[in-house]
Amino acid sequence: MFVHQDIHRIILAAIRDLQADGTLPGDLPLDAITVAPPRDPLHGQLTTNAAMVLARAAGQTPRLLADALAQKLRDTTLVQSATAAGPGFLNLTLQPLVWQAVLPAILSDPDGFARGESASGKATVTLLQLRAPLDLHHLRVAVTGDAIAWLMQFAGYGVSRQVCVANDPDGVAQALAGQGIAVDHVTRSERWQDAPAIEAAVAALQSHGDVYAAEDGPKLWFRSTAHGDSVDRPLQDARGAWSAFACELARCHALVQSKAVEAADLHATGQGVWPKASEAAVDLLSAGYTRLDSKGIQAVQTDDPTLTHRLDPEFLRLAMLACRPDNILMLNEKDLHAPTRDNPAFLLHYIHARITAALRAAAKAGVEISPDALARGDLSGLCTEADLRLLTKLADWPRQTEIATRLHEPHRIIAYLHDLAQTVHDAIQPVRGAATLDLTATPETPETPAKIALLRAVAVVISTGLGILGITPAEEMR
Repeated sequence: MFVHQDIHRIILAAIRDLQADGTLPGDLPLDAITVAPPRDPLHGQLTTNAAMVLARAAGQTPRLLADALAQKLRDTTLVQSATAAGPGFLNLTLQPLVWQAVLPAILSDPDGFARGESASGKATVTLLQLRAPLDLHHLRVAVTGDAIAWLMQFAGYGVSRQVCVANDPDGVAQALAGQGIAVDHVTRSERWQDAPAIEAAVAALQSHGDVYAAEDGPKLWFRSTAHGDSVDRPLQDARGAWSAFACELARCHALVQSKAVEAADLHATGQGVWPKASEAAVDLLSAGYTRLDSKGIQAVQTDDPTLTHRLDPEFLRLAMLACRPDNILMLNEKDLHAPTRDNPAFLLHYIHARITAALRAAAKAGVEISPDALARGDLSGLCTEADLRLLTKLADWPRQTEIATRLHEPHRIIAYLHDLAQTVHDAIQPVRGAATLDLTATPETPETPAKIALLRAVAVVISTGLGILGITPAEEMR
């Protein structure tokens, strides 16, 4: 069950009812309507911007429209409460059974639940200007690119992993393999200096009217400022020599010819690349068919550059992916191993290991812990504040994978899993008397199998999420 999609459909049905009774006009912009968890859990379990989006076209104030929608939604079987808030947001609380239905979906088909609607088509992930031996900055570029490739492959794309290097392609390939990163093609950048390839790319771009000649200075230019770039990019100088960006244009042309629908370029910040110009060129050359996302990855700062030789590659991978790629990554071995709730490199493994131990204890106590048995069990007892908080987090998993895939941002997966693990951590170690989640595994109370199902679902999501990114969760802490 995909809760957010189901509620989105219910909201659209309520809008159609309001259109049918004349409250709303027939032609309204529905594409921008979203359903998501609120930033503050005190505002309900879900919130929608429907009234804010439709108000202007409907000729009504957002608040009045939110009130009308709230009344319609209260009449549905899945919505427990619907309240207009602020200028026109609509906050929703659902019936517990809606959230409880999430567990069978996770336990019966973990990958299918995480994936949601499958994607299709070709995708390309390219690591630009890598060199051997890999320093921490270029390793972070490679790890991020590899995670994006795995995430897109999980979503259903056929992914090609490319590396473009200035020299030593074999050394780069070996260095990547040493970090568990596989590539399909390693190409020297000089390949794109071939004059016929450049001429073909420039001719294709000229057909779109975005190449112009100048009387002074470089002879030919790409009008990239028309597409969000800060300056136009030179293609050919007055003597007829092709520029570095002209070589990049040839690479972009080859990407378009590969018929990829999605493409991500990864490069270390500070290198001579042209993200906006490359994205614009691919969009023009493909007539919008190929979407290129060119990402600059920030540097890594550490007092110990030998970390790559001493840390487990998967542990280092998790630490690198936990940080937004546009932020400088501060690597400190002591902090990496700190046993705190704020350290995802520790907490994700700790929570997974603790749940695994609880499942072993439950099985020993006679509780049936197989996914099928837990999915078929009575889950109606999962209605405490702590239970529902975890269930709503779990229900958000497909939405998070979709966003991370669409934006090519694997750090969002780690952020979501970390938030989920923190929710479990806070439940089993209550703060100021907060509601608790009992991890003890005895069959003395009727809700125990349901609690075990909830815990198993959490472990499944953590394992699936880390597995997508090439990381194996701990079964026990050592």
